[in-house]
Amino acid sequence: MTKSADNKPKSDSELHSAVQFDMVEFEERLSNVRQEFHEELKQSVVYKEPEQVDAPLNFNIPEPVQAITEKVQKSAPAELRPQSNLLASLALEAKQSQQSKARVDQNKQAVDLSVHEALDRAYTFFLPFVRHVNEMEPAINRIYRLDARSVFANLKWQGGLVDSRKHGLNDSSFRSYVAFSVNFLAPEPIFLKRPWGQFEALKKELHNLKLSTQDDIDVIHKRPKQEWLETYLDPALPVQIIFQGNYSHGKVDLLTRNLLDFGQAAYSVVPENISAEFLDELGLFLMGRTDKLPALMIKTE
Repeated sequence: MTKSADNKPKSDSELHSAVQFDMVEFEERLSNVRQEFHEELKQSVVYKEPEQVDAPLNFNIPEPVQAITEKVQKSAPAELRPQSNLLASLALEAKQSQQSKARVDQNKQAVDLSVHEALDRAYTFFLPFVRHVNEMEPAINRIYRLDARSVFANLKWQGGLVDSRKHGLNDSSFRSYVAFSVNFLAPEPIFLKRPWGQFEALKKELHNLKLSTQDDIDVIHKRPKQEWLETYLDPALPVQIIFQGNYSHGKVDLLTRNLLDFGQAAYSVVPENISAEFLDELGLFLMGRTDKLPALMIKTE
């Protein structure tokens, strides 16, 4: 039996009526709340079409094992990478071959430069030498004998010339040669007498020595046959020196004509030996102030 607010006890029927009333009200209210919740949920949910995707799908496909291995080998230090013995040997041989070729090229360039510089020294010497001696026209105290009757003596310097050519047109091109020439002039034409039957040999000899006759010997030879062929040589005796750059053998070849005596001769000189002293000795010889060629001129023919 429960007491009421006024302290009067309530009956069982009154208690049951109060509880039943509360439950009905609660359920009604709960039903209303549920109804409102469902309505709000429907209004908040909006259906959307799926977006169209144009870009291709990127699938993360794993790389092959070989590709991964190659990447690992390349990224690893060289000393840790696996290497074929044959390939390593070939790589070493190729490297050594390149180094050897580079050394050969450097040595060849150094040798070529020494030859070029030797020719440069010769050209630099002969330019002013010729100019000065042409003004002096000194006497050449030397005798050149073609034979017992034909002798060039009491000579005088006349018309020295110097010329040079390079391998290319550029200023940096190496010199090919330096050529010097001069005439040693006799005071009068030189008498020449040979047997008539030696005409062809004489003609060839004069051509090689660059000697000329005052008369046309072909015309003389067409005359009735005689015992002797007689004429006069021009008094100019040509003397020539060519400093030829021998780049293949790293030296300078000196090709001469009528230098020490009649005829052609060849000499070889180491580039470093074509010095100021060497050129001074050669210049003194050409001026007739000495009868000796530089000792460093080594005859090759």
